[in-house]
Amino acid sequence: VVDNLSLDGNTIGSTGDIILDPNGTGSVVVSTQLLLDNLLLDNNVISTTAATISSIVIVGHSGTVVRSDDTGKSFASQTLPFSGSVNDVSKISHRVGVAVGAAGAVAWTKNAGVTWTTVQPSGLTEAMNGVAMLSDQSAVAVGNAGSVIRTVNSGVTWTTVSSGTTKNLNALSFSDELNGVAVGDTGVALKTSDGGLSWLES
Repeated sequence: VVDNLSLDGNTIGSTGDIILDPNGTGSVVVSTQLLLDNLLLDNNVISTTAATISSIVIVGHSGTVVRSDDTGKSFASQTLPFSGSVNDVSKISHRVGVAVGAAGAVAWTKNAGVTWTTVQPSGLTEAMNGVAMLSDQSAVAVGNAGSVIRTVNSGVTWTTVSSGTTKNLNALSFSDELNGVAVGDTGVALKTSDGGLSWLES
């Protein structure tokens, strides 16, 4: 595996090779069935249990989704109906997660990534680069040109929120359902204390 990156004791290579240590014992499972470039890591393992990995979902470019239901012994590929790359994914539970990508694309799963429902937030054309789930029904996403969107109904509808900046926002993180930080180009950093309804530069 080339250029390995580690996530929770598991490793994904830049060529798409996946090495898993499902029990944390050093006994690894190696999968080279799918050689997919540019698999994204960060928060992209949607389905992980506390002690063992059962259902795993990883997203990549061109709408690629790789999932396993047998602790990584085998993987199958899916493709989200995205027109471009999937840039980030976030999960709140074993089953519920959301993915964002190019041209404002958003997809929601309620079954650990088996199926995804996509939506194009009204008027949004900018790439969404980061997303954070706050509950089973609410999430906040950030993107290019200071774009911020928010949902409170499981991704059915999204509301555009003013961020106060036109700089690209590339990632965000929440410590709880109210308090979060978004960061972007040229060191811009925004904070929210109301679940993403309003933002202040910090």
